[in-house]
Amino acid sequence: MCYARWSSEQELKKVTTPVSVHSKIEKSGLPMGYDQTNMFINTSESHSLIIGASGSGKTQSIMLPMLKMSIMAGESFLIHDVKGELYRQFSSTLKENGYQLVLLDFQDKKYGNYWNPLMLPYELYQSGEKDDALELLNSLAYYLLYDDTYKGSNNDPFWENTCRDYFVGLAIYLFEHAKKDEINLNSIFNLSSETVYLKNEITKLPKTSKIYLNLASTVLAPPETKGSILAVFNQKVKSYIVSDKLSQMLSLTNFDLHNISNQKTAIFVIGGHKNETYHLFPLFVDQLFYLICHCFKHFINNGVGLRQLMDIGMYSIKNYEFVDWDKLFNYANEFNISTFIHCIYSVLEDFYNVKMRDINYPKHLIDKLDYKR
Repeated sequence: MCYARWSSEQELKKVTTPVSVHSKIEKSGLPMGYDQTNMFINTSESHSLIIGASGSGKTQSIMLPMLKMSIMAGESFLIHDVKGELYRQFSSTLKENGYQLVLLDFQDKKYGNYWNPLMLPYELYQSGEKDDALELLNSLAYYLLYDDTYKGSNNDPFWENTCRDYFVGLAIYLFEHAKKDEINLNSIFNLSSETVYLKNEITKLPKTSKIYLNLASTVLAPPETKGSILAVFNQKVKSYIVSDKLSQMLSLTNFDLHNISNQKTAIFVIGGHKNETYHLFPLFVDQLFYLICHCFKHFINNGVGLRQLMDIGMYSIKNYEFVDWDKLFNYANEFNISTFIHCIYSVLEDFYNVKMRDINYPKHLIDKLDYKR
């Protein structure tokens, strides 16, 4: 007996928000239905998987409306634009709306921005956040040196794991001895063959140092083992530097990754679905996710704590008559923090008895909260 069914129109409208191109959009969402005047969207944070045959209308009915709503709401977004069609369609509109526009074109490679995957770990290392830098380096080594032939097989993972350690050790050595403009995959590849030099260098280091721990299993290995490790290592790393265009693209970063949390940003990644660029897209997403979480962690630790929440609550109770909520949220939308403000006042109401309705908090915003009061 089957109990599943499609939602009715009334049920769908209960869990969606009606929007139109003529209304002000505070937050974008997943289009769930349409009528003659409105589009009904789901603004929750849940993940969605859209499945449909080629030409069935996924882009027209879901992707394009979501992009347009995101721009209207001033939200940042990242798109894996395999063929570059969305970038060509929206780039002018995004520039007109004040977006920082980032294009990583792994397909053509001569257009768009450059991105050095080693630069973020390097900057973290130099700023003293060495544990975070090491975590990103291990992730970087995983993606760049990953071998699909080991997946689901009984092959010995020793070679791949040792190559990853070697990569991390070489990177840390460069971080401590090379200039900033020398930190790239070309330098990693060139240094990897200097095993005699590296052997002399690590013998000067404590055996607990990060450089020694990661380089020793290769540099101090017997000649035959060392040769096999280097053969696997060079084969993988070479694929990212053998193309002049790709090598140049990965040699530096010419956009501000750190500013993504402060400025509305649209990132388009073209290609990256085959050959040597296959693992670059998930690697970029991994670093971007780290940055967002890192910025949020520092904001919470240094910007808003218990005392700050209490200050906001007490000020709102005493001076709510003088608060221009429309002006406040206009500013908030410029910095993409309107949802964060909603969260602050939700916490104040739930735990500190600061009632939104009593401080004239905009009713239409209270009604858009995900939970009922």
